[in-house]
Amino acid sequence: MDSKQYTQVQERIFQILQEYDPGICSQIFEEIFYGSIHRFTGKIIYQRIEKRCRYRFKLAISEVDREKIMKLLESEKILSPNDDFQKLSLQVYYCDFYDLLSKLSVSIILYYIFHVLRWIGDIIFSNKNVPYPPVFIEKQQCFFKEKRLTEWGKKTLSEMNVRLGPNTTVHESTLIILLKRFLSPSENRLPVCITIGNDCTIGAGVKLGNQLTIGNAVRINSFVSVGAESLIQASVTVRSFAALGIHNVIQCTAKIGWFVQTSAFVAIKGFCSVRSFARVGLRCAIGESSRLGLGSSIHRNTSIGDYCKFKSFTKIGQRSILGNSVVIGAFSNLARNVVIDRDVSVGVFGTVQSYTHIATNVNVGPFSTIMNNVLIEKLSSIGWFSHCGEHCIIKHDTSIGWGNHIQTEAIISGSGKIGSFCSIGEKAQIAENTILGSFVRIKKAVVTEQSVVLGPFSTVGNDCLIRYKSTLGMRVVLMNNVSTGTDSMIGNFSRLGVKSEIGNNTVIGMFSTLGQQIMLGNNVGIEYFSTVGLGTYIQEYCKIGKRVTIGCHVRIAPHCEIGDKSRIRNDVVLKRNVTLEPKVTVANKVLIGEYSAIEKGIYIKSGSVIAPHASAKKIKIKWFKLAAK
Repeated sequence: MDSKQYTQVQERIFQILQEYDPGICSQIFEEIFYGSIHRFTGKIIYQRIEKRCRYRFKLAISEVDREKIMKLLESEKILSPNDDFQKLSLQVYYCDFYDLLSKLSVSIILYYIFHVLRWIGDIIFSNKNVPYPPVFIEKQQCFFKEKRLTEWGKKTLSEMNVRLGPNTTVHESTLIILLKRFLSPSENRLPVCITIGNDCTIGAGVKLGNQLTIGNAVRINSFVSVGAESLIQASVTVRSFAALGIHNVIQCTAKIGWFVQTSAFVAIKGFCSVRSFARVGLRCAIGESSRLGLGSSIHRNTSIGDYCKFKSFTKIGQRSILGNSVVIGAFSNLARNVVIDRDVSVGVFGTVQSYTHIATNVNVGPFSTIMNNVLIEKLSSIGWFSHCGEHCIIKHDTSIGWGNHIQTEAIISGSGKIGSFCSIGEKAQIAENTILGSFVRIKKAVVTEQSVVLGPFSTVGNDCLIRYKSTLGMRVVLMNNVSTGTDSMIGNFSRLGVKSEIGNNTVIGMFSTLGQQIMLGNNVGIEYFSTVGLGTYIQEYCKIGKRVTIGCHVRIAPHCEIGDKSRIRNDVVLKRNVTLEPKVTVANKVLIGEYSAIEKGIYIKSGSVIAPHASAKKIKIKWFKLAAK
């Protein structure tokens, strides 16, 4: 039987089988590729393949039906009574494998060689019922002739409700996949109804779902899967191996990269770009002109606004909402239920945990971590390597530098500025317009009022209160439960002990040390290098000079003045308006009456009592009362 007779027999058998049962044609299509392996794999494997072909063909056509078809072919003088229908099926539907390879692109060759080798390996090394290789009918003149649809093929597409626009090119293998679906048993058959617009290009091995609409100038590369009831508008490009779920809507000029996967009910607006290996979850929406980077992942029920940019390998959790013009850096991770308003930037390797709300115009630096239930208000900035604990609140116009650590439930009010590498403790409250220098350490439950300034390397202990417009210099240390008054100032390298209290408008000079439970009244001035001991009480309007040493449990009444380099030991009482000139030494348990004046260099020994209005010159006073002036 020559090639022309093969062609006549082939066309007639397809017509008969199509009238008999369309489902049989799908079985015959698989026989085509089996015959093509005869020269490629050798005789031993071909014998096993031939047994499988006969077995499958016997399942498709019963003995009675085979006899009817044989008699019909013999009556039309297509077959002779001596021909075997089983063997003839392999000869008639024989496809030259080498001729087929020459007409396929390199990508298709590699794809199908991989499947063939895997299938052959399964046959040799196992006895399992392995899946059969992909189906080819490249040269089958029943559907194609010289790579053009035959009349029978056009009629079949019309019955499938597949409408192709002018200048549209659909690869043969894609149409074969549609044909196999159409020729499946009637009980499993679904209406196809596919509409493809003008000037479209559909590559090889594309699986098109039912009820699908594709606009004009769409380009779909090889081995793409498009789900049912989807809409792809004009000028969309879908790269190879992408998988689009059902009910997807892809608007004009969108670009879908290699190996992209989208779930059902995904909406991708116009001018979007979804790069390779990205994944989009169920019921997600991506706004206009947004860009999803390489390997990015968006989980279900997430909404992304317009003009957003997601760099490579970003991850967006489920039920998140992102506004317009959001920029997420590479390798960043946004957990579920995150709300980000417009014009927000999150740097590379950034982490935003669940139930966090970031308002407009916020900048989160690279390698920063925002924990659960954090609120960051508008126009705020968080530097590199920073950490915000759970339930934190960062209010508007706040600037936070590099490497800061903000612990749980801390509140930072608006218009503040925090330097680099600071630590803010749990439940701390930083009021508006507060300025913190670098390396400041604020411990648990600290409260600062408005316009407070803390210098670099300062430390504020637990439960401290720093009142309005207070200023702490560099390397100031406030121990636990310290309270500073309004407009107070503490110089560099000074130290205040536990439970100390400082009044309003008080000034403490540099390198001063105040012990525990110190009380300073309003408008007290302490010069630099001074020391005040435990439990001392200095009332308002007192002035302490330079390098003064005051012992423990000293009581200094209002309007007292102590000169430079004076020394007051323990349990001393100074009444109102006492003046000690420089270098005065007062021993333990001394009482100095009001309006007294002690001249320079006087030494007052222990237990002395200075009467009011007394004037002491440079003498030694011991165990007697100085008469009134």
